[in-house]
Amino acid sequence: LDAAAAPPGFASRSLLGKCEIVLWRLGRDRFALLAARSFADYAWAFLENAAAEHGTATSVAPR
Repeated sequence: LDAAAAPPGFASRSLLGKCEIVLWRLGRDRFALLAARSFADYAWAFLENAAAEHGTATSVAPR
């Protein structure tokens, strides 16, 4: 996302593969991705695969 087009607080609905999501920008380097519970495993696997293709890893925020 372009920082100017999506400042912190910005949210948008989109598709992640076959899954409808809400992408919410929480801060300069923080995002939340919301998906239906029934798509949670699919969305996580999609993100893990995308991260691996680009030489990075996924992480889970502490609760």
